Amino acid sequence: NLLLCTKCKVNPHLVEDARQKLAKNNDSKNLKKLYDQSFAEIKDFNTDKFWSKNLSNISTLSFQDGMTNDRVKNAALFIPKSTKRILDLGVGQGFVEEILFKSNRNFELFGIDISSKAIDRLKKRFKKGEFKLGTLHEIPYKSNIFDVVLALEVLEHIPPHRVFKTYDEIKRVLKPRGVFILSVPLNEGLHNKSENPSAHVREYSKELVLKELELAGFITKKTKLFFAFQKMYNLKKILQKIFWFRWESNDILVKAIKL
Repeated sequence: NLLLCTKCKVNPHLVEDARQKLAKNNDSKNLKKLYDQSFAEIKDFNTDKFWSKNLSNISTLSFQDGMTNDRVKNAALFIPKSTKRILDLGVGQGFVEEILFKSNRNFELFGIDISSKAIDRLKKRFKKGEFKLGTLHEIPYKSNIFDVVLALEVLEHIPPHRVFKTYDEIKRVLKPRGVFILSVPLNEGLHNKSENPSAHVREYSKELVLKELELAGFITKKTKLFFAFQKMYNLKKILQKIFWFRWESNDILVKAIKL
């Protein structure tokens, strides 16, 4: 029994593996139990100090790799045209904001981040938008006010025992039938790496992120997988569709609806 395995309980990577296996087996009941704080978790370095240091230099979307550009542009396309209020959780460098503020669409944008450095810089970079310090498990906004909530490359930074509290907060601030757009890295293999420079505390598979959304009360409407091709990105995107068995996906973008 994975829930009773001594090694599983004290080794965070084995716990992450167990979550992925339970999600793949559609075992919702036992999967939810593995988010209890009694199970070991990957050490959490996600603090204001850590991210203010890592986000100390301005970085724009145009300087990012092919997969990041592709993912962010697709995330912007996932936002319904009728959207009036958007909340970006873990706004960071403001990549999606670069696209949205150039779109001439009529909307209000709000962003929160754990990094005070990032928030200060975003306030100076963008004339539009409200940016403030905040955490995902205690979102500093009223209930039922956003049409869309974004969490791009963020959930992997949330300790497991806070994941469903985070989902609850996202549901709280979303309007009825509001849209939740998220992305997370896949198949990272953190247990095989000597360093964790991005301070990820989760290991996601496609099955796991979709099962979490289901358990949290969201309906998945659309997904898109991405591959971290370092060279000839657009060409390899085409080849991947033909030789689908050749590469393992590295990221997933999801559009879900609040029940």
